[in-house]
Amino acid sequence: MWFSKASFTDADRGLVRQARRIYNRSTKLPRQLVEEMERARVISHGAWVHARANNDFASYAPYLERTVRFQRESLISTVIRKIATMLC
Repeated sequence: MWFSKASFTDADRGLVRQARRIYNRSTKLPRQLVEEMERARVISHGAWVHARANNDFASYAPYLERTVRFQRESLISTVIRKIATMLC
């Protein structure tokens, strides 16, 4: 092996985890859901920055609710896909 695990930094391992998560999400979830989740993520980040700067976390609540809803949809989609795979 031309590398050892010790040669990777925490940042390197974090990048690999993030790349794996993005790849899995984009290949295992419906495309429309992934696109909506990504749009919501970008918008939510801006809202979070604003809410944090103004110490107004109540204004971020609708964005957080949307994020949680997308995570539930993602989980449901994943479970349905796994069950369908097990039944076939």
